[in-house]
Amino acid sequence: MSDIPQTHQAPLTTGTADGAARERGILLANPRSGAADDDGEEIRAAAADAGLEVVDLVPSLDLRAFIESRIESGTKLFVVAGGDGSIHAAAQGLVNREADLAVVPMGSLNHFARDLGLPLEWREALAVALAGKTRAIDVGRINGRYFLNNVLIGVYARISEYRERYRGSMGKWRAYAKSIRMALRHFHHVSLALEASGRKVRIRTQLFTVSVGMDDLSRLGLLAPRTDLAAGALHVYWLPRLSRGAFALAIARYILGVSETFGDFESIGTDRLSLDFSRPQLRVAVDGELSRLSAPVEIEVIPSGLRVRVP
Repeated sequence: MSDIPQTHQAPLTTGTADGAARERGILLANPRSGAADDDGEEIRAAAADAGLEVVDLVPSLDLRAFIESRIESGTKLFVVAGGDGSIHAAAQGLVNREADLAVVPMGSLNHFARDLGLPLEWREALAVALAGKTRAIDVGRINGRYFLNNVLIGVYARISEYRERYRGSMGKWRAYAKSIRMALRHFHHVSLALEASGRKVRIRTQLFTVSVGMDDLSRLGLLAPRTDLAAGALHVYWLPRLSRGAFALAIARYILGVSETFGDFESIGTDRLSLDFSRPQLRVAVDGELSRLSAPVEIEVIPSGLRVRVP
């Protein structure tokens, strides 16, 4: 099988239509995203009509290399029609580059799109991608890999691991619910040695997170937003070690919006941190995607490292 990505273009009206599409930009479409069944073909058609080249995110595509090559040939706009995982993958080729990332949200939760204040309806989001303003935002880097939202260690990383295992055999939300049950059944804490801003802390917790920008912990529920994406800082949060029952009750009350905060978080603001641990590898969910990392884990902020299109 060829590794050349599948592409779709607007009908040729002049001999330079392909060049015009490349000047205008590229739509990177994930056919496996949450809204793809309902809207995927309409989005592709609308993008092609607007002069975008349409490229499907097939497994054989080396997306980072593809984006870097297209930037070198003059492309300045990359529109991702997909969820947070697709956006994360595209960002690897766009950090500190002279090109814009735009988003047509098609995932289940669309955290990044919500944080940017983007419309969740695809036609409105595509209009922002084509005619919105450019804004520079911070990104994070963990052991050389960029991230846009957060790094999660502990129970959530376990949930990501189980979700990958189950989502091929059941629906997305059933797999997610089962993953939560399994993670709470095998309820393990992590022990970390944190060094940040001249401070050294030993932590035992079931939930540890590093966010680009500050999370608004006063907002209830699963979609609590981040408040500042260009402050040049990471924010580190962790919970004190809890019993299984106390943890399950806290997370349920928070997600359902009946508790003002999810437990009593400890927090540190910093521009870089280091994590050490005794186990051979640590499960880490990076923008929701599971990784296993060896110690030490180095995390830093890249101020204004990514150009994005916003309303």
